[in-house]
Amino acid sequence: MRSGYHPRAGFLAGALFAGLPVTHLYFHDGSYPTILGVWWVVLTLVIINEMVQRARWGWWQIALVSGALLVALLIYVTHTAFVPFVVGVASLLAWRGRAELAAAGPRVMAALGISIVLALALYYGRYVLPTLTALAARLAESDRLGHDQLPSPLVGSLFAQMWGHTRVLPLVLVPLGMAGLARRGWTWTACVMAGYLVLLALGMIIDHQFSLWNKHWYFSLPALAILAGVALDRIAEYHTAGKVVAGVLVSYLLVESTVAWLLRALLYQWSLQTL
Repeated sequence: MRSGYHPRAGFLAGALFAGLPVTHLYFHDGSYPTILGVWWVVLTLVIINEMVQRARWGWWQIALVSGALLVALLIYVTHTAFVPFVVGVASLLAWRGRAELAAAGPRVMAALGISIVLALALYYGRYVLPTLTALAARLAESDRLGHDQLPSPLVGSLFAQMWGHTRVLPLVLVPLGMAGLARRGWTWTACVMAGYLVLLALGMIIDHQFSLWNKHWYFSLPALAILAGVALDRIAEYHTAGKVVAGVLVSYLLVESTVAWLLRALLYQWSLQTL
């Protein structure tokens, strides 16, 4: 709404976020760093979105954005790759955007740089060399286990993951959502959504060689929900029929998620098919 989109798009995005099947996975399994991490990233993006709309930044704005990004980096280890990638891509796209948006790119990038330096100094610095050494050793192996070979019922083929995590429908709506964002001009929100999509695409590719254990899917949930919400908002503009279609799609995902959650909670059927 703060980016100029219809309130209905925000409501639908919230409903879709609750309705996507993968939403329940980490709640059921008690992976609190993952849960809190995604929610903190959303809060951080809200803070950045507010700051981007200001013509000038003072030291307190830089400190606020840097502090929020620092917590986002420290709250969960996968965020050391995911957060800089999404925010970095968004900043670069904004930098190349129209005049009022271009100024935000360097500011957010500077705040991101500050947060990365602080995160390295406070915690991650000691693990950089061991991680790079382990990565080099893994890359040297000729036989690596991809996502479809690991001993877990929550990994499988790409389509199995797409179905299990999203029931495919939100992914189908992504192009229409991006078109809806572009129709209102290239905003900071559009830049962030583009960053998420690039991350998700790369995550799917990397997952074949180094299983990411669903983390890229769960981290990308806000973008999938927002883009699908914008798409459904456009569909709902077409009189009663559009509203019915939007309502049916959201209701279907809510029912699917509820059934999947009950199967996991009561029968503990743990697979991509019942996710």
